[in-house]
Amino acid sequence: MARSDPRCKNAQLYDTIAFMTARDTRLAFVLPAVLVSALAISGWFDLKSFRGRQPFVGTEGRVTALDCGNHGSYLVRYVANAQTITGGAGGLQLKRDCRQLSIGQDVQVWYSANDPAYASFVDPEEVPGRIKSEIAVAIFAFYPIAAAALYLGIRFKLFTKRNPQRV
Repeated sequence: MARSDPRCKNAQLYDTIAFMTARDTRLAFVLPAVLVSALAISGWFDLKSFRGRQPFVGTEGRVTALDCGNHGSYLVRYVANAQTITGGAGGLQLKRDCRQLSIGQDVQVWYSANDPAYASFVDPEEVPGRIKSEIAVAIFAFYPIAAAALYLGIRFKLFTKRNPQRV
């Protein structure tokens, strides 16, 4: 029914709950799919980069700085190949929980034999599983929630400007 149709008794309700077109429906599922694909590809490249830096050598390090408010950032000083290195983890998946650390605390460090500045503060055996679980969360949790939210937002016109003069 069109708004001018006499059978349409409540034009404002019709404006608020408008029917979606097929294009809008596709948009609600394609946009989150593109975003999730980008996240999954990024995770895949992280995994490929991590595997390319193997083998890892274990050593002891000491926490020198903490900034738990900045994605749990912290610095660790360790010795690799007779060279003292102070640095952070090579990526977010390579960090321990910052809240469990304190300055001056000794921690286990695994650094790349090919690039000693690239370090992991979690066991390298655990890292591929962490990265794969992030990819799975993006696909199986984020995508359905994002697609449903976008679908409902488009369906009920939550993303359109309302005419403030209409009451």
